[in-house]
Amino acid sequence: MTAPSQDNPVGRGEPRQADHETARPAGVDSVPSLTGRELEILSLASRGLSGPMIGQELMISSLTVKAHFENIRTKLGVSDRTAAVAYALRHGLII
Repeated sequence: MTAPSQDNPVGRGEPRQADHETARPAGVDSVPSLTGRELEILSLASRGLSGPMIGQELMISSLTVKAHFENIRTKLGVSDRTAAVAYALRHGLII
């Protein structure tokens, strides 16, 4: 049995997880969540690949790429693909 502490006020069992371990960094809540595929598409777009080239690289149709970009633009609140890539780079979503 452990003694009472700030991490475990009751003093039994394992200490509960410290708040700093579960806290999100400042500003993270304001950045929309993108799927792994959306991040992949943004990353390829940031390297200059066109929609059809992204589709070929990921083995999906260019219409699917277009649909992903629509979702990305909606989630990020931007008007076009260039703005989406700029937003993602500025907010550390892609490197």
